[in-house]
Amino acid sequence: MSDIAIRMDGLILLAVLAASAAIYGLIALLAWATALARPAMAARPRKIARSSALMGLSTLAGFAALFTLWASGSPVHHGPNWLDALAWPWLALFGAGCWGLARL
Repeated sequence: MSDIAIRMDGLILLAVLAASAAIYGLIALLAWATALARPAMAARPRKIARSSALMGLSTLAGFAALFTLWASGSPVHHGPNWLDALAWPWLALFGAGCWGLARL
């Protein structure tokens, strides 16, 4: 038997954060491309691109903060995997962000 313990705490949350940042980035790129394609009606796509880029950057900041906390190994938590349970509230925030972008 191996002495190496592999900790999987937070991998689901990190995957959700990475996916949501990638989706926000894709929305920003598509809105920016639309603004370039139609310069006469570019105000709305620019606003969507700016908002989506800010949401993506804030998601990346949260991702970096969580990864730093997770990689430091302190504090050590024993018991149920509480980090992965934070994926559900983040999915709700992501859904609200996408809904807000759709309203723009």
